[in-house]
Amino acid sequence: MSDFDYGNARLRARKGSLLDRPAYAELSSLNAEGMLAHLSTTAYRPEVELATTRQTGAAALRDAIRSHLARQLEQLRSFYSGRARVLVDVLLSRWDLHNLLTLLRGRATDAPWEQTIAGVVAVGAFDAAAAEEVARQPDLDRAVDLLATWRLPNPASARALVRAHRHYLRTEELPELEHALVADHFARATETLRGVGPEARPVRGEIEREVDRRNALMVVRLVHAREATSEDDEARAAPALLLPGGAIGPERVRAALGASGPGEAAAQVADAMPEQSLADALERWEPEAGVHSLQDELERRSVAASIALFARGNPLGAAIPVAFAAAQAAQATNLRLLAEPPGGGEVARRLIVPEEEQ
Repeated sequence: MSDFDYGNARLRARKGSLLDRPAYAELSSLNAEGMLAHLSTTAYRPEVELATTRQTGAAALRDAIRSHLARQLEQLRSFYSGRARVLVDVLLSRWDLHNLLTLLRGRATDAPWEQTIAGVVAVGAFDAAAAEEVARQPDLDRAVDLLATWRLPNPASARALVRAHRHYLRTEELPELEHALVADHFARATETLRGVGPEARPVRGEIEREVDRRNALMVVRLVHAREATSEDDEARAAPALLLPGGAIGPERVRAALGASGPGEAAAQVADAMPEQSLADALERWEPEAGVHSLQDELERRSVAASIALFARGNPLGAAIPVAFAAAQAAQATNLRLLAEPPGGGEVARRLIVPEEEQ
């Protein structure tokens, strides 16, 4: 019996509770209160009941969506032990990074703590109490001090944060701070997976896909900015901005930066992408549609590739937790899309559902 057998059986049983396309079609015609009523008849019932005791309307809906995602992912983690648990912890560590960046942005921009907390998903190191305490700090420096003292989200990340913050104090460039933390996260995740062996392949593929997507967007954005401003100082620094662990290397970046425009740069990067669906999105992208359209399409295809592991991956390995985590995150995104204006049919085409439902 492998470390994945029990957990995968539990996740396969839960897969049936994921919302399908008919459910999304019904939800698309409802307002926030209607969506809450509908979701109260699904696996979201505990979160809806709790959220509606504290808030109403759209605020309660957002709370229920976020809380349900956190519960599902933490329960996923609890199903595994041994080497499987190591892989699941690496898989879910993306939420530690997400929460860390959300909290730091909130303090750097002096956002109300309630607004910052609304972006936190209580998975991993940041439970609700810890996240709120960080969000309530008077400024970024105090938030960093608290995170370092508490060694959150983990000791290695806390040390990386302290180093990045020292640089930030000289430059006051928040994107540079964030990049340092993202690069540290992917470098450590890649190193951990390197020591696990072949069974880590689905999780490694998930991380590599995200790194490739981020690096491709970085290159295209820089070329797009250069075309708009006729300045290439940032573009020359692009190789230093590459995140570790992906298929796009410095030579490919330099070639793409020599392209005549963002469309040609996207095609250059596409040649290095091992994930065909992402390469296709880059090749077909029309710069007139804007970089955000490319970002949305790359993310949609990346998530769809992860969810497809339900059907295409090894049913006795890490493919199932990868697919389930991606499906839960996509479901949360789908519901947020339907809940926000313009909502309804206009966003229905952007929904991501399990492969069998497409």
